[in-house]
Amino acid sequence: WADLVRPDSNSHATTADLVGVEQPYLLPPLDAAHDRRALLADVMTQAASLFDPPRAQMELPAPGEDLWFDQRLKENVFDTEPLYLIMAGIHAVESGAPTALAMNRLELTHWLAAIEVERLKKFAIARGFTDEGRLLQHIAACVTLQNGCAPSELSSLVKAERQALDMAAPFNDRMIAELVCDFLPITAKVEPIRPDLVGECFSLPIIDSGLFRTQSERLDIVLRCWTRDPKGTGDTLIRCACDLAEGDASHASVTYLRAIVEQGSNVLNELAALMALDNVIPQNTLTLREFSADLSSRIVGLRRGQTTEDLDKDSFDLAGALDTLANRLGALGRRKEALAAAEQAEALYRQLATAHPDAFTPNLALALNNLANRLGDLGRHEEALAAAEQAVELRRQLTAAHPDAFTPNLALALKNLASRLGALGRREEGLAAAEQAEALYRQLATAHPDAFTPDLAGALNNLANRLGALGRREEGLAAAEQAEALYRQLAAAHPDTFTPDLAIALNTLANRLGALERREEALAAAQQTEALYRQLAAAHPDAFTSNLAGALNNLAHRLSDLGHHKEALDAAEQAVTLYRKLAASHPDTYTPDLAQLLSVIGGILECCDRIREAVDRYHEAIVHLIPVLIVKTGTFMSAMQTYVDDYIRCAEKVSVNLDHELLDKISPYLS
Repeated sequence: WADLVRPDSNSHATTADLVGVEQPYLLPPLDAAHDRRALLADVMTQAASLFDPPRAQMELPAPGEDLWFDQRLKENVFDTEPLYLIMAGIHAVESGAPTALAMNRLELTHWLAAIEVERLKKFAIARGFTDEGRLLQHIAACVTLQNGCAPSELSSLVKAERQALDMAAPFNDRMIAELVCDFLPITAKVEPIRPDLVGECFSLPIIDSGLFRTQSERLDIVLRCWTRDPKGTGDTLIRCACDLAEGDASHASVTYLRAIVEQGSNVLNELAALMALDNVIPQNTLTLREFSADLSSRIVGLRRGQTTEDLDKDSFDLAGALDTLANRLGALGRRKEALAAAEQAEALYRQLATAHPDAFTPNLALALNNLANRLGDLGRHEEALAAAEQAVELRRQLTAAHPDAFTPNLALALKNLASRLGALGRREEGLAAAEQAEALYRQLATAHPDAFTPDLAGALNNLANRLGALGRREEGLAAAEQAEALYRQLAAAHPDTFTPDLAIALNTLANRLGALERREEALAAAQQTEALYRQLAAAHPDAFTSNLAGALNNLAHRLSDLGHHKEALDAAEQAVTLYRKLAASHPDTYTPDLAQLLSVIGGILECCDRIREAVDRYHEAIVHLIPVLIVKTGTFMSAMQTYVDDYIRCAEKVSVNLDHELLDKISPYLS
C-alpha cells in the first residue's frame, strides 16, 4: 500500500481501482502443500539475488525425499500466516529449506531484524559515520516504536534524542533526519520498519542496548516516544508484548507499558492516555493479563471521580469500565472481585436502560452475559442461569429488529446459556441452546472468517460437551475435533491469545475420545492438555491453577482407563493438593471438585486392591461434600449417593466399622 500511494509509483493499478470495489477479495488459505512449496521456492529464487554478495540457488527437497520437511509443510501455522513461510524462504538461501523450517517464527524474525541492523550499519558507514551509525540506529528504533513520524517532526526528534543521550554525529540534525528518510520508507509519514514483527525485534534491542545504559535511561527513551506519539507508541508496545513476550509478564515491553501508566500519563490527560492504551489491548492475552487488569482498575478509579453535566454519560462510561474490569479480573482468577465489578456494571446499565431503553438495552444485555459468567465462576449456577436467560431474551428482541447488528451478540448469549444450563444438568435445553449458537456462528464465520472463526471454535467446543452429556458420543467427538483443529491453527499463529483455548479444546477432545473408549488417543490429548496448563499455571497461577487441577483429574482418568494405576494415582494426588488449596479460599466453587476427585482416587485404589485406603478416601469425599449438599441439595444429591454407596461397599469388604454418625447426618438428603 505504501508503494502504491507514493507519487512515483509505476503500478498499473490505481488506488481508486483498489478501493472502489464493494467487497474486498478474500485470499484463500495457503493450505495445499504444493502451493506452499511453490511459494517457498519462489522466495528462495528472489532472495538469493538480494544477498550481498548474491547467493547460489538452493533446491528444495523433492516430495518424498525428506519426510520431516514434507510433514512440516503441512502444519497449520502456514494456512493463515504465509509471512512465516516467506521469512523461512529467505533464511533457506543460507541454511537450506529443512533447517529454515525447523526455526520458529520468533527465531526467524530476530534473524531478519539482525539483517536490518546490519543493512543500516552499512548504510551509515557509506555516508561517513564512524560508529556504525549508532544515532541512526537509535532514531530508526524510535520512529518504529512510535509507529512512524511526520517528516516535519523528524528533525526535532533527532535533536531531542541526540541531546538526551549525548550522542555525537558528523552532521547536523536536519541532515541526519534526511538520511533517516533515505533509509526508511516515506508516504504521508516516515514509516516504521516493516513488517511489524521485524520492526518490533529491531527496535526493542536497540532501545535496550548500550553497555552503560541504565533501566532509567531506557524508560526515559520510551517515555519520550510516548510523549511525542501516545497512540503509536502504545500500539507498538502492546503488539510487542503479544508477539514477542510469549506469556512473560516481565518482558521489556510490559515493563515499558507499566512505566507509561505510572509516569507517562502525568504528561498528558491521564484518562485519555490510559483509554488510548486500553482500547487496543486484545480481549484475550496471556502476557498482558495482569497489566490490563491493573489498567482497568486505574481507569475505573478515574471514572468514579469524573463528574460532568451529562450524568447519563458519566454512568455509561463507568459501567463500561467496570464491565471490562470484571472480564479482566475473571481472566486472572480473581473471581469475587470480578463479580463485584460485574454486579456494579449491570446495576448501572439497568438504570440507564430503564430510562432510555432504545439506547442502553444492548449494553444491559452485554452486562447480564458477563454477570452470568462471573456468577458461574463462583459456582452460583442458579443465579448465573437467571442472568444468562435475561441476556438471551433481550438479545432475541434486539436481533429480531436489527439482525445484522445483533446476531453475533445473540450467538454469544446462547453459547453462554448452554453452559449455564449444562452446569445445572438441564442437558436437553443446554444442547438446544448450543446448537443454535453453533449454527449462528457458522454462518458468521463463513461470511467473515477472520472475525468469527474463534467464536465458532468456542461454540463447537461447547456443543461437544453438551452432546457428550447426552450420550451422543460420535457427534460430540466430531464437534470436539473441529474445535481442536480450529484452535490449534489459531494458537499456532497467535499463541498469546489462543493457547488457553487450545488447552480447553484438548481437554474436551480427551473426554470425548475417552467416552468412545479410544483410550490411547484420549491419553495423548489429556497429556497435551496437562502440559499446556502446567506452563500456563507456572506463569499465571491465579488464573490457571484450577485448570491445571482439572487437567490432572482428567489425566488420572485416562491413565486409569489404560491400567496405568500408579501414574493415575500420582496425577490425581497432585490434583487433590491443588484442589485443597482452591477449596480453602473458594469452598462453594471447588469443594465439589475436591470431593469428586477423592472419589476417583478411591476407585483407583480399589483397582490396586488397596481397599482400606479407598474407604478413607470415599469417607473424606462425603465429609467434604456435606456443607455443599446442605445448601444445594438437588445439584449434588446423586454424587453423594454414589460416594455413600462406594464407601459402604468397600467398608464391608474389609470389615471396617461404618461412620454411622456421618451417615445419619446425611440420610435425610439421600433416597
